[in-house]
Amino acid sequence: NTQVTLSVANSDKAHTVTEALAHEASVTVACSTVSTGYQGDIEVTCNAGTLAADASACLPKGCAASDPAEKVSLGSDGTTTEDVAPPGAMASGTTRQLECSAYNADFTGTMVAGCSFGVFTVDGTGCSGGCGTSAEVELKIQQTTSTWNPSATMATGDTETVACDSIKNDGTFAGDIVITCSFGLLTASYAGC
Repeated sequence: NTQVTLSVANSDKAHTVTEALAHEASVTVACSTVSTGYQGDIEVTCNAGTLAADASACLPKGCAASDPAEKVSLGSDGTTTEDVAPPGAMASGTTRQLECSAYNADFTGTMVAGCSFGVFTVDGTGCSGGCGTSAEVELKIQQTTSTWNPSATMATGDTETVACDSIKNDGTFAGDIVITCSFGLLTASYAGC
């Protein structure tokens, strides 16, 4: 008998052994030939002319850092995308939290990366547009201007204040300028000056 049924998870495939096998001799067949989401080898052994297959070494395929990057939409509006590769070796069925700011400085929050049977996926809806330290807003009081950058990444909706007299220090201005971050854009309100 030169044919044996190979079973991996819920997949079966008929396999023909093309070489002659002596009693207790074996050949291996890649698990991925039966189910692409598995790695390892199936051992096909001949016992008194009967072939038997042992697929116990077949394991769900993981994801590697060298796997192709996934194009991920950051945030809920989907207008900003980044390429995200597996952050290292990941076993099938595992997830990892990734900082959005590591891929785009204008975003805060976390993405969820997952690996399932060798397929790498990323959900970027946990990211929200923020304002990184490279964002800037020009502050102007009368003819005096100054450029302001956040000292740390601000999330959308975060505010910072700047003293009005730090822009024009002539004793005529008091109060604060309120700077607001909204999806990567900084705006200034002078109502408090």
